Amino acid sequence: MLPVKILIVTSCTKDKIKPPDLPDHNQLTSEQLWDDCNDDRVTRSFGELENHKIPANELYRGRQHVQLMQAVNQLRQVFGEDVVDVKIISAGFGLVDETQPLPPYNATFNDLPSFKIKELARRLGIPRKANQLISQPYNCAFFLLGESYLTSLGLPFTKVPNFPCLFLAGPSNHKKIPRRRPYYHYVPIGQDEAVAFSYNTVGLKGHIFKLFVEQIIKPVPKSSPHLLSANTPDQRLHDFLENPTRETFLEIVEPFKDSERLSNRQNQLQAIQTNMFTPTILERPDSKKAKNYGRPMRYFIPDWDDLVDPDYIFETDTGKIGKRKYEDEVYAHQIYAKPNYDGLLFSKSTVEDGAVKTALVRESGIHKFARFEGKPILGDCGAFTYITAKDPPYETPEILEYYQNLGFDYGVSIDHLIIPAFYEVKEYRYELTRRNAREFIEQHRKGGYKFTPIGVAQGWSPETYRDAVVELLEWGYQYVALGGLARAKTEQIYEILEVVAPVLHEETDLHLFGVARDRDGDEMRSFRELGVTSFDSASYLRRAWLSEKTNYFTADGKRYAALRISPVYPSSPRVKSLLDEGLATIEQLQKLEHNALKAVRDYDHGRLSLEATLAIVLEIDKLEEYNYDAHQELYRRVLEDRPWKNCPCEVCQSIGIEVIIFRRNDRNRRRGFHNTYAFYQRFCKLLKL
Repeated sequence: MLPVKILIVTSCTKDKIKPPDLPDHNQLTSEQLWDDCNDDRVTRSFGELENHKIPANELYRGRQHVQLMQAVNQLRQVFGEDVVDVKIISAGFGLVDETQPLPPYNATFNDLPSFKIKELARRLGIPRKANQLISQPYNCAFFLLGESYLTSLGLPFTKVPNFPCLFLAGPSNHKKIPRRRPYYHYVPIGQDEAVAFSYNTVGLKGHIFKLFVEQIIKPVPKSSPHLLSANTPDQRLHDFLENPTRETFLEIVEPFKDSERLSNRQNQLQAIQTNMFTPTILERPDSKKAKNYGRPMRYFIPDWDDLVDPDYIFETDTGKIGKRKYEDEVYAHQIYAKPNYDGLLFSKSTVEDGAVKTALVRESGIHKFARFEGKPILGDCGAFTYITAKDPPYETPEILEYYQNLGFDYGVSIDHLIIPAFYEVKEYRYELTRRNAREFIEQHRKGGYKFTPIGVAQGWSPETYRDAVVELLEWGYQYVALGGLARAKTEQIYEILEVVAPVLHEETDLHLFGVARDRDGDEMRSFRELGVTSFDSASYLRRAWLSEKTNYFTADGKRYAALRISPVYPSSPRVKSLLDEGLATIEQLQKLEHNALKAVRDYDHGRLSLEATLAIVLEIDKLEEYNYDAHQELYRRVLEDRPWKNCPCEVCQSIGIEVIIFRRNDRNRRRGFHNTYAFYQRFCKLLKL
């Protein structure tokens, strides 16, 4: 047998083997496992559950885990038991060995915000143990992790790995993986690969890894000549370990790809991206309009400190000297003649984000601070910030005083999110949210507060949401809200609204937290018919810098990528990676950066051709391993169409092509302001249909 050792790191799965004699309520919950202690959960004693422990490699039954373990067993049968070590990131117990017995539990990192995942991962010792692993004498490592579990690793590792690490991850996660060859290799596993390999995205990483193992053991006839020339599995594995890169891995599994099927899908996507937005009226013949239909529908945008320097000089990338945060910056509604939203939403966690901001808001009040006099501002408690806690960190009396003292127009009762990651305590959170809502309106009446109270409903099914809304109305609320639906599918939201709508009164207002949809063309109009009178979302703003391919929206529904010309400075992860790999010097990168900015501006003024501009802008991408082809297509489209030229909004008219350059907050946020303008134009037009 070959003296090799491969490391595999995968994640726990929701589907687990459950002892037949153990009731569901006897499983360990996330609250029991996510306490503030920093001890090793594996060494704890869990009473009677000790008798129900199952080795981790047998406990999990998710599709990816099953496919992966089948591949691992094949490797061991051919190369010996010691050829591979499997480690599993458990949201309840940290980074554990596959043989580690674990008690029945229910905990997941999915649906948690990244800062909470990082906090929990540190408490569970995941980054520390991962750094210990990459110092071991392995030949290479495979990481099969989704976004949440990839976040828990705390990349980059504190030390350079002793061996190449291949990360099988979705396209949206590649930025989490350092660009430092030969130690880090990103292997894209996403929707394109699901189409190409004719496999569901659930479990796809395990499936492709299994294909890789089967090719090492016995390649199919269509395999590459290099793979077929090796006579034995030992030789094929040895050849791979000589050069364990993304390209080598993908070449080995290439015979299983249906290139024609993938090409057809990509052509369809291109057609969708290119076509103009045309509202499609989605009739629901079995639905009746809610009794409150006809009340105006309003869009609130959440505050995330999205301000810009009004004196920013784009040609030199310099701002006002001595600029004070908040006092010398402006909001989008100070740039536009009319706000591109009907109101603002401030969460308590963002209001109190730092001593300076807290003091300014308390001194001036929320309206003066936001420069939004005479227009509605809604306040809530920011439930996502305490999502992992047993109870919210606030009491009703302090929240009532908080809303009143800062001058909010609307204040939301204290709720606790019910999402799949916390379904084991859903009843507790449901009752807690109900009690808080009742206490909130009762004390609001007694205290004579001036703001309008909003009672929030949480739930896990259409019926639980409906029952909560019925009670809120019985207690006297005229304004109610549905929480916990920001990541729900549109179809799920429809199902909930279908049963909530019939219980609403003519004078009832209904708010959807974190939900704005317009992909199919008519979602917001349908929401309105089902009783929704207000909603909030910052997604159109934030896609300006968070989306991979759609950073610039138009009022007619087109979506474009921005031109990524990042600042070049030594501490930049992107620059550091290129320098570490010896692909360029800092002086060479700065020259490429300067040339790209000049080329884009020259193109805008008709002094440079499209092809010449593309070639110059893509020079840095040529140095990297996986961006060039995708960016070439995306950049060509936006430069050909010149959407900023046809946009009448204040941002595009003021800064021109700078709005389409992905670079620094003052550009990216202004592009977000433009996106909000484009969405609001479509939203207002749709409501008139």
